[in-house]
Amino acid sequence: MKRIFASLGVIMVILIMGCKKQVEIIGYPTGNDFYPFQVGKMYLYRLDSTVPGNFNTVLITKSYQAMDTVESTFMDNSGRLSYRIFRYLRDTAGRQPWRFAYTLVATPTTNQIEFVEENFRFIKLHNPVKNDFNWLGNSYIDTRSSEYLYFDNWNYTYRDVGDSY
Repeated sequence: MKRIFASLGVIMVILIMGCKKQVEIIGYPTGNDFYPFQVGKMYLYRLDSTVPGNFNTVLITKSYQAMDTVESTFMDNSGRLSYRIFRYLRDTAGRQPWRFAYTLVATPTTNQIEFVEENFRFIKLHNPVKNDFNWLGNSYIDTRSSEYLYFDNWNYTYRDVGDSY
């Protein structure tokens, strides 16, 4: 009987000494990892928009290519570094020349990247970049007292982070 207790005691001591507290720190990518800003950098996209057709009876998909070029930097009214970006558009086949569409502004912060497009401020990326993380990306837009009610309560969500397209 003493041997059994002694054996159990030795096993318990080995188990206790073999265990130690480990903390795993998970480093999620940030918005800046997906959209690194640098003057002169260019981004190409294929964009699809779904719009109502004649008399709102059908939905029509419009597709085109977009090119964003980071033109310069400046300090915004809050003293934050911001990037002036020129957007150009052309057909999806690339047969037409690029046409200037508009200027947008990107302002990366510690937790998010804000974009101002056509006088609307959107939170396009928010940290942490991980599956099922969500935020109200249109929260800077006054939707309740304006004609822009359709922007109200848009919930942006990350899906398939790290997966290939």
